[in-house]
Amino acid sequence: MAEQTRAYKLKIFPTDSKAEIARYALNRGQLYLKSFLGHYLFSKEKISTKDQGQLANQMSYQAKGKAKAIKESAKETGNKWNVPRDPKPEIPVKLEKNKNSSFDYWVVIPNLLEKAKTVRVPAKSHKALNHALKNGWELSKWAYLKSENQIIVFVKKEVARAEIKPDCLGIDVGLKHSYADSQGFLADGLGRKIRKTKHRQSERLRQKHKKNRNSVKYKSSVKNTLDRNAKKIIRNAKLLGKNISVENPVIIGQISRGSLQGWAGAYTARRLQILGKENSVAVITVHPAYTSKTCSECEEKFRVIRVKKDFNCQACGFYLNADINGARNVARKGTLIAGKILLNQATKKSSVSVLA
Repeated sequence: MAEQTRAYKLKIFPTDSKAEIARYALNRGQLYLKSFLGHYLFSKEKISTKDQGQLANQMSYQAKGKAKAIKESAKETGNKWNVPRDPKPEIPVKLEKNKNSSFDYWVVIPNLLEKAKTVRVPAKSHKALNHALKNGWELSKWAYLKSENQIIVFVKKEVARAEIKPDCLGIDVGLKHSYADSQGFLADGLGRKIRKTKHRQSERLRQKHKKNRNSVKYKSSVKNTLDRNAKKIIRNAKLLGKNISVENPVIIGQISRGSLQGWAGAYTARRLQILGKENSVAVITVHPAYTSKTCSECEEKFRVIRVKKDFNCQACGFYLNADINGARNVARKGTLIAGKILLNQATKKSSVSVLA
């Protein structure tokens, strides 16, 4: 068994005075965080937070983690590092169930502005969090204040570890078809949804609606489709009793940087990794090299004729939809990796039994 954790955003509804207290706690936390972060990055001496209060201790702990992450990433990339200009603090707050009003929770925020020790602010739940709680997820008593009207809450659940199966369900993500699997299924494309969303946005601008600067344009609607696809893939893999094989999201992001198809493929792969852990389904990532140029029947590379959306091999004459062909190649690579993992597990068990 392994513990899995999810995070959800909740909106809080403070009065003007309580919002000011939340802002003050965030601003003070940011000052602490920036100061401690600079110290941990450029000095090896320990910092004493004696008599500075609980907030200073919490920001010191967060600064240690951020400094360690910055140094490790600099080692990997070789880039220079410095203190972030605007580090975002996460103020720990207590979450209490509310039974006497229309609000769902009380958020207990530390009061650093007045003599009172804490301030209680109401918060409302939402559909996704309620659905998770109904499905056996347990809500943590602690959350993090991210802005004056938003907190991050956590739920946790014990799930069985995923077991590696001998076969894989290959997944290939694209735009003409949001995904294709190695069983021959082709999902609806993303192009129509993108065009529809762009048209709706241009219509809103034409009618002089207020433009939201924080909007992610058409990516939000595509993201919803990809989330639904990921859940459907997980269900199919569980029914078939197979692992899921998908292209490595890190490599896809590097190869297709800036393209919508690369972003969609990387997002789907990461989403499958998260849902796989939660649903005890093994997700194997493979290198995407030559998956679209290799014949899934004879494994011949490059000798390919692309006829619109179809794949035609010159070596053996195999003819198939190009996306399904790519998904089969991804499945084949994943099956080879799964076979190696199972072989290693078998040899470890045999060596343990011999020693016993």
